[in-house]
Amino acid sequence: MVQVMVLVCLVVLLNYCVLHGLGHSPISYMCGNCSDPTTCDPQDGRCTGGCKIGYMGLSCDELCSNCAGNGSCSQIKGVCHNGCRTGFRGDICILECHNCAGSGACDIESGACLEGCTNGHWGDECTFMCGACSGNGSCDRHSGRCHSECLLGHKFYDCHGKLVVDTFIELVETTRFYERINHEFYEHINHEFYERINHEFCERINHEFYE
Repeated sequence: MVQVMVLVCLVVLLNYCVLHGLGHSPISYMCGNCSDPTTCDPQDGRCTGGCKIGYMGLSCDELCSNCAGNGSCSQIKGVCHNGCRTGFRGDICILECHNCAGSGACDIESGACLEGCTNGHWGDECTFMCGACSGNGSCDRHSGRCHSECLLGHKFYDCHGKLVVDTFIELVETTRFYERINHEFYEHINHEFYERINHEFCERINHEFYE
């Protein structure tokens, strides 16, 4: 009689576990987010009938990653059924788009920005930085060429090249040197000119006076 009662209790307990999504016992094992609690395997907690929307894994205890639409993904691999949310890419949508303009969307496979790059970036995936471009800092998406001129102290079409400080100082000093030479030259010429004029004037005055 006692054995029969124990068996009945075990059957009741097992039915309770199945109906409430529990495996083994209500204390040690809890099923994940099974789409139907009755499909939870009482031995290992696996959801044999699939997961609720937004969950994945054998026991449906993992979240889908950045899936668009209703957020659903495949139970085992986590592949998003409706693509990725804006700003994410890849089969399971865990990779981020980089520096994409507009809505921030990019191609789910290649990562190429669909609406161009934000100011200061270039390349298909907008991962390269523009050089020292003036204005809003923007450059051509494919070549990196600045849309405007370079900032002071930079050169080349992409404004990445910098004037070497020593060369810049040498250039300034050379310019000052030539300015000083020119100044001294003209002062010397003017001095000689006035000296000659004064000499000729004095000689002429003396000549006329003695005559």
